[in-house]
Amino acid sequence: MKLLLFVFALICSTDYLKQAVRLTGASCEEDLSASEIERFEDLAAHPLKINSASKRELVSSGLFSPYQAASIQDYISRGGDICSLAELAAVDGIGAQLASDLEPFVRLEPRGQLGALYRKRLSADAMARVGWRSGVRTDAEKLRVSYGALSGGGAFKNRSLTSAHISFSSRRFSLTAGDFGVRFGQGLLSWTGFSMTTFYTVGAFARSGTGISGSTTLSEGSAKRGLAAVYSRGPLEISGFATLEGEQFIHAGYLTRSGSYGASLLHGPTGASLSADWRTTIRRFTLFGEFARLGRGSSALRGGTFLNLAYGKRAGLLVRADSAGRGVALGLELPCFSLTSDYLYNSLKDTRQYKTIALLNPSFKLGSTAVFRPSLRLNSRYRPEDKFAWRNDLRSDLDLACGPWMAHFRLNTVWCEQFSWLWYLEGGWKEGSSSVYLRGGLFKADKWNDRIYVYERDTPGSFNVPACYGRGWTLSLYARWRWLSLRAASTRYPWTPDKSPKYELKLQANLRL
Repeated sequence: MKLLLFVFALICSTDYLKQAVRLTGASCEEDLSASEIERFEDLAAHPLKINSASKRELVSSGLFSPYQAASIQDYISRGGDICSLAELAAVDGIGAQLASDLEPFVRLEPRGQLGALYRKRLSADAMARVGWRSGVRTDAEKLRVSYGALSGGGAFKNRSLTSAHISFSSRRFSLTAGDFGVRFGQGLLSWTGFSMTTFYTVGAFARSGTGISGSTTLSEGSAKRGLAAVYSRGPLEISGFATLEGEQFIHAGYLTRSGSYGASLLHGPTGASLSADWRTTIRRFTLFGEFARLGRGSSALRGGTFLNLAYGKRAGLLVRADSAGRGVALGLELPCFSLTSDYLYNSLKDTRQYKTIALLNPSFKLGSTAVFRPSLRLNSRYRPEDKFAWRNDLRSDLDLACGPWMAHFRLNTVWCEQFSWLWYLEGGWKEGSSSVYLRGGLFKADKWNDRIYVYERDTPGSFNVPACYGRGWTLSLYARWRWLSLRAASTRYPWTPDKSPKYELKLQANLRL
């Protein structure tokens, strides 16, 4: 009889943030949210097993379109398991860049011998965090346990339960009690958590529904609470849930090689709502959208098309209309360049907004080990009815990586009510599961309309994008050794006497049992 050993190991040692930015259609880290980072953290800690995953599991992960999922399964049925990223890149509809972006979130292990007995294994992930922010203590804990077809977990923030669930999942059926996330169609009827409202890149035009999944999020209000079930047989899938708030929902979806099609019914306190959603690929074109008839007697539409040349090379069109207004967006995406233009009319307030976002991000190799990545990002917004109609945000970044060492410089300027600026310099070292980053910078933003948001490194699963406002300097340290993470930061305002200094200290442990 073998001795069963329980070993503590690092969870999610891969740095996945850059890949998450590209996969979501964001243009930079500041475009994301805490709930979306939590979702990718969970994917990185529990990678999708591509060779053994069903078509439903591939699509519901949010990493693949129906066409890509069908291509993967067709490739496996014809040629056997996918054993490397290079082989994954060869699958129709994937390509080298997407395969590289998927690396932290997928596992290419073989399915095993035919007829081998299924072995139930107990696994548990735990996170504990304690921090102090300007004298205020905070804490958070998460636990996720799985054994065979059963899984569950819970999350606590400042000693209060934020979410918990228990799930049973088989090849065709799953049942979840407690908190769960819901994402269907284009989000007109039921969508929890983060959804991008600004179209930073073409990839943000279409939302990727992931169905129903158990939630252990620390972000309060980003999940539903009740009972949910999913049944799938062949290309047909039926999902439904009932919440403690009095919502009942059912969705029927049909998945083919070229697309997915669905119909939803939602009944709640405001009445019944219906919707139809679709996503289909015809040659180089992908058509997506959802039309909903809402309970309050109004209608909503969100849909568009992509012209697909390759991964990272496409053009897009999006139209949307509801009782609050209407809008249209156009975009172009190339390997080193992205451009989107968006028009929105708010009929309730009788206001208009024009927004253009351009991103230039080439990459150059310097010798065999060094990589140089300059980037330039312009976010220009025009609201003719506002007192300060224009807001122009211009950002320049320089990245240099050489082996385990890196350096990052940013200069960010904003012109709206007045002129504001921010710059910082960061140096770091990363090797395996250990890393250290030190950052220091200055900023000047005298008006709230001219504030500048900047992403700061934080403990795994956390997301920190403070607004720099006033005149001051920042200094932060982030360090990680195996399962232990530390963040220390300070912001001072020596040139803005009426603002109090801020400091933060955070310690976190991520363990796998």
